[in-house]
Amino acid sequence: MYRLLQQSLSRSTIRRLAIALMIPATIATTIPKAESSEQDIVPVDVVAEVMEATDETPSATAESPEILETAVTPEKTAIANEHPRQEISQNGTSRLLQVNPNGGGTFDTVTEALTIAQSGDTIQLAAGTYSVETGEQFPLMIPKGVTIIGDEDAEGKGVNIIGGGPFISRTFARQNVAMVVTQDNIKIGGISVSNPNIRGTGLWIESGNPVVQFSRFHQSHRDGIFITGSARPMIKNSLFHKNGGNGISVARNGGGEIRDSWFQDTGFGLAIGGNANPKVINNQIIHNNDGLVVSGSARPMLRGNVIRKNLRSGMVAIANAAPDLGTAIDPGQNQWIDNGQYHFQNATRAAILAVGNQFNGGSNMGSIITR
Repeated sequence: MYRLLQQSLSRSTIRRLAIALMIPATIATTIPKAESSEQDIVPVDVVAEVMEATDETPSATAESPEILETAVTPEKTAIANEHPRQEISQNGTSRLLQVNPNGGGTFDTVTEALTIAQSGDTIQLAAGTYSVETGEQFPLMIPKGVTIIGDEDAEGKGVNIIGGGPFISRTFARQNVAMVVTQDNIKIGGISVSNPNIRGTGLWIESGNPVVQFSRFHQSHRDGIFITGSARPMIKNSLFHKNGGNGISVARNGGGEIRDSWFQDTGFGLAIGGNANPKVINNQIIHNNDGLVVSGSARPMLRGNVIRKNLRSGMVAIANAAPDLGTAIDPGQNQWIDNGQYHFQNATRAAILAVGNQFNGGSNMGSIITR
């Protein structure tokens, strides 16, 4: 495995991927910390051990989830159901719960609205900042069947959820997360989410089939969105910008569809691992360190994406990954333009089909069948 990686990947990319793959503590203790960039430098001779030891989703940051022996969901303070400012609008069994952190709504915080929200309700967020300083208690756990809407016309600009708190994931143990989805039939639209906390993730989707649209996930310390378990979200028309780790990570058996979105100035635009099989369609994946990294036994399908000007590689496939980049019957129609060292690095042992794509201004590495 080590020799294969040496032959297929540049030294800098090998180091980056070793960082990405959640390095065990016994290895991490030998890694010096780079103060200015918060990135670790990994000796090349540990790469083979790391890649053999894990099939998890890679991350462009060096941090890995903290594993706890106990998994107790954090308790939140109960909030009285008293709303003196205005009545809750109701249409049949559905209610409109209006939140304004500046006053004037039924609630001052999303946290308050979530304590009474039930399936069919819509939580409407006014422009403003939703943070610990304004009374929020993180993470925000979204109940089944609830819709959270800010300003979809402005794609979330001005409706700012900032912060995070402890969440015990069934699949990845302790995390720091701003918002959590573990239920079905949830919709999120028109909000901006940032989690600047150490190892902070914006939206954690553990299960269910949420729709996330017309929103921004930016400047989180780790991931904009993390999809795991057996979740099958629809993520569309959203911006992933300047996240320290990945724009979106998909792990375990995660799937669903990621489409018509923009990934820019992030560690990895998308990181897909485990047995994940999302559809990645019509996205702009631009100017990240690496556009996509696919690992483990993941089998994502890519169609109609523009993968352009990523600093190192447009896409890297490692371990047993088998991305579907297009066939003679169903061409990929992805455009790979002016990526740094390579458009596509195939570091797996099998040839990968990439029929019907455009490769402009660069080269590929590894066994790739393009026609």
